[in-house]
Amino acid sequence: MASATAADPEIKAFVFFTNVNLTAGEKNALVEKATKSGLAYCEIFDRERIRLVLDGADGMAIRFQSLGIPMSDAEQATFFARWGDDIQSVIVDGFSEIKRSLNRMQFLHEMNAPLEQFLVLLELDREYMAMKSATSGFS
Repeated sequence: MASATAADPEIKAFVFFTNVNLTAGEKNALVEKATKSGLAYCEIFDRERIRLVLDGADGMAIRFQSLGIPMSDAEQATFFARWGDDIQSVIVDGFSEIKRSLNRMQFLHEMNAPLEQFLVLLELDREYMAMKSATSGFS
């Protein structure tokens, strides 16, 4: 904390991360020291608190990816119950973006092709009486 405040005197918050189990008194002493140093906010993550976060649904992905700790079937069910909809949304959004890009590429490609056929279809709103043409004899 001393080196952090020396590097940036305007620092207002500090977070302790330690792999040591701290007692409630030790945590209070660290927070008190931070407050006396002029910090407005101090948070402490000791070994037990880090373990609780990693064992929770929000920490399972970090635990699996960064620490290589496999998830049990129950943990996988918990993880996907918590994050499954978000994961699916990311996948769907990604595929939608790919589809939009492919449609744009196809349009740009087809835009350069010559127009070979132009079809106009008229749909009348009612039946009309035919008039005889004076020059053609058609009705």
